[in-house]
Amino acid sequence: HITGGFIHYNERIVDAVKRVGKRETGADVEIEKPLGVYEYIHDDPRGHIVGHAFIVEVVGGKIAANPDNSELQFFKGPPEDMIPYQKKIVVDALKS
Repeated sequence: HITGGFIHYNERIVDAVKRVGKRETGADVEIEKPLGVYEYIHDDPRGHIVGHAFIVEVVGGKIAANPDNSELQFFKGPPEDMIPYQKKIVVDALKS
């Protein structure tokens, strides 16, 4: 899965991006630009999800696996076994 999470009550989106980036990858990130808004009505067992995706730059920290993920991988294209609704985000990011 790609890095992602929910925005906390009273949390700004930019702060959520930094918090989730740090928690899931160990990296300190800054938003370069918005990528898009993605809506998943029937694709996620948690319900109707509206996701905001961003292109980010790593500005610090140390990228490493942690309890939220057992491994991290870099890739040039979406892996075959990628979660289908997340694949669109990766395809769009590679086009940007």
